[in-house]
Amino acid sequence: MSTETEFKFILDKEDFDKVLSNAEKAYGKMSPILQFNYYYDNDMYNLLAQDITLRVRQIGSELTLQRKIHKKRKESFTLSDEYEEKISKLPDRIDGAYTLKGTLVTYRRRIFLENKTGHIDFDENYYLGVCDHEIEIETQTEPGRDADNKADEIISQLGLTQKTAARGKSTRYFERLFSLKQSKEGVI
Repeated sequence: MSTETEFKFILDKEDFDKVLSNAEKAYGKMSPILQFNYYYDNDMYNLLAQDITLRVRQIGSELTLQRKIHKKRKESFTLSDEYEEKISKLPDRIDGAYTLKGTLVTYRRRIFLENKTGHIDFDENYYLGVCDHEIEIETQTEPGRDADNKADEIISQLGLTQKTAARGKSTRYFERLFSLKQSKEGVI
């Protein structure tokens, strides 16, 4: 198990591109990563109701089963316990109860912070007819004032002025799924 301390922000494309350009000037070009997030839950969406994310993340041919238990959320800040293990194939069912509910594709560019104290991810996410732009700042700093100060320092360095707090990818995915089911738009 590891503890994840992260700050998430949603930006419009224009602001995202501007901040990404500032980051590339400061840190150099970043290598893109294409990742697939396969989300699982039961038909009652009990995990979602408990603020737990169950997913398989695929990068290249590597698959990782991940469970994220979100312990604290405040504005852009999230503190989570994360469990993960490598797996050899995409499961139809996890723990006998949880089935695949959908996929979110992320085109990610990552910057590692000095002394490996964390990283910044620039994510373009595609799911259910939506494309959103997100910046995640993950630090190894303990939650609290130090983590807030580190995040504020990074935000300032990047010239990030629009700070709309973002819900997690899985939450945004499921909100969109439920919206489509209610309005009967599109095919699910």
